[in-house]
Amino acid sequence: MIAVFVILFLGFFLRFYRLSSIPNGPEWDEASIGYNAFSIAKTGFDEWGNKLPLIFPAFGDFKNPVYIYLSALVIKFIGLSIFSTRFINAFSGSLLIFIWYLIAKMSTKNEKISLLTAFFLAFSPFGIFFSRIAGDGIILSVFLISLGIMFELLYLERKKSVFFLVSVICLLLSIFTYNLARVISPALISLILLLNIKISQNKRIYISVLLIISLFTLLFLKQFGVNLKSRLQYVGIFGDEKGSVLQIRELREHDKNSLVSKITHNKLTVYLITFTSNYATYFSSQFLLGFNDNQLVYESHYPPLYIVTIFFFYLGIVIYIRELFKKLDPKDRAGKILLLALLFLAPIPATIAEGVSGKRSLALLGIMQFLSAYGLVFILNDLRDQRKKLIKIILTFLILVNIFHYLFFYFFTFPKKYNQFYASRENRICQFIKNNYQEYDYFVYSKKIDGFAYIFPLFCLSYPPDKYWQTHSYIQKDGWFTVNSFDKFIFPDEIGPDLINDIYNKKGKKIAIFLNEDENRKAPLNIKKIRLPIPSEAHNELYLYELKIL
Repeated sequence: MIAVFVILFLGFFLRFYRLSSIPNGPEWDEASIGYNAFSIAKTGFDEWGNKLPLIFPAFGDFKNPVYIYLSALVIKFIGLSIFSTRFINAFSGSLLIFIWYLIAKMSTKNEKISLLTAFFLAFSPFGIFFSRIAGDGIILSVFLISLGIMFELLYLERKKSVFFLVSVICLLLSIFTYNLARVISPALISLILLLNIKISQNKRIYISVLLIISLFTLLFLKQFGVNLKSRLQYVGIFGDEKGSVLQIRELREHDKNSLVSKITHNKLTVYLITFTSNYATYFSSQFLLGFNDNQLVYESHYPPLYIVTIFFFYLGIVIYIRELFKKLDPKDRAGKILLLALLFLAPIPATIAEGVSGKRSLALLGIMQFLSAYGLVFILNDLRDQRKKLIKIILTFLILVNIFHYLFFYFFTFPKKYNQFYASRENRICQFIKNNYQEYDYFVYSKKIDGFAYIFPLFCLSYPPDKYWQTHSYIQKDGWFTVNSFDKFIFPDEIGPDLINDIYNKKGKKIAIFLNEDENRKAPLNIKKIRLPIPSEAHNELYLYELKIL
């Protein structure tokens, strides 16, 4: 058990060390999640005055509720900050290590595989990266899915009905965390019902489970309040104006809409080819070992697996599937089927979306590390004692080099290179506002700096929700909420002559105006420069002017 505690300690440390500053933040969604949780903790209403909503309108993107409500509990005790906003994901990501240790232990009865699974997960690049950002409960959803699987394995082992109930409840709750669970969890619940009905002797438990599923289904339908089919048509590869449909049109036009073209180029064939191609990507070395130098705050720049473990992952899949063809106890077979189902279901949410996404395929976290450990132990058990020691030394060295490379990248290179994409400009503005709130009568910056500029001063000032509701002016356009002003803050579409004329009418007022580089170049103002520029990263310049109307 000492080894387990050491691994857990390291996993917790890597997920909580400098959690408030690596990565920089809050970024837009984190600020929205944090402020909505703060508003719930203070008043029981969200930022728009909705009482205990099942889904949070936020910017108009409608955020899921479980992460926000859990964050509200944390914020209630320690206040609103980037640490308290990220806490639930970091805590869930840390506990996920122990959950998969238990899953591996129950599935294999092998302590080596269990410890290796926990070790690989503790140092997993995806495990660390996605645990340290508060992206609508990304890791929380994986944690709840894994917890549901763990309780199902406990049920298969001990036949206690409470484990069956808790397993289903965890999977149902995951649906209200992050959208990947809306694809994976219903499929896993259906599989669990099928597996259990063959081995369970207590049929009455199914009545309770089905009632709980019915209740959650009603909540889910109420949460949406719209036709799910119509929403699906605007997302992923199935949208009416998405790549697959446009490809069909292009192919048919190329063949002059011939009968053969209509038969070969249709939604069924193109969707099938696109889906298969996308799906295969998530088991390819291109994804599992590929570095992604992007500017997306919710995509890891580091691949999900270390290069030294990918062979063991592929081997683990083959060996684990092969185990199904052996003579097994029904409960052991059911457990193996469940874990393999998770493996093959996990890439589907990312597959039906556009582009390659580590975030949407995050349900692979845990099962990847388990199968890598499974393959590695299989190889070591097959070696003679003389070679085994040498192979262990070489593998340990290579794994430690891979881990050191990632940790150096994430904690040293990453903050210097990528922190600028985590709303660093908006947070520099907020830091100035926080330090000088009493000095100015108005703070002005346009939506060219940020389309959701309002959320940052709300977050950094822990602005009282009731006061915000009394003073804010907003419009809803194309389903998105746009705040134009509240309290001392004005967020115009752009800094132009009309705004300047309006500002000059505010006699006796001291005003701070923030401009990005483009605004500074195109709209020079006849005002006193007091700071030029605010210290900034490359390609993220920011200018501050002070205007005092006499």
